[in-house]
Amino acid sequence: MDNFLESEWDAFITRDFMNEAYGDAENLWRQMLKVSGLNIMDTITQGGRQVTLIANVGELAE
Repeated sequence: MDNFLESEWDAFITRDFMNEAYGDAENLWRQMLKVSGLNIMDTITQGGRQVTLIANVGELAE
């Protein structure tokens, strides 16, 4: 029985291919971000812009 979810190009989807594709997409993203002049925080559509210091590492070790 044929597996209808497989295609002829499935054999080309390797870990190396995926790593290269991810790198290409990451480079494109960084180029677009740089050219746009936006801060990376300006691209976030949900959540707040807050950093909370819970404790210093030295205090946790004591």
